Amino acid sequence: MGIIIGIAVIITIFSIEYQLRKLNKTNEQIVELLKEIKEKE
Repeated sequence: MGIIIGIAVIITIFSIEYQLRKLNKTNEQIVELLKEIKEKE
């Protein structure tokens, strides 16, 4: 049982990290878009 729980925890941590990386990339794209909009004004 302990091994299965350990694997589940590792998978969960990896998936959370992956989601955070995706969020960071999205945030960077939003920041770039906002900069472009500000420059046009």
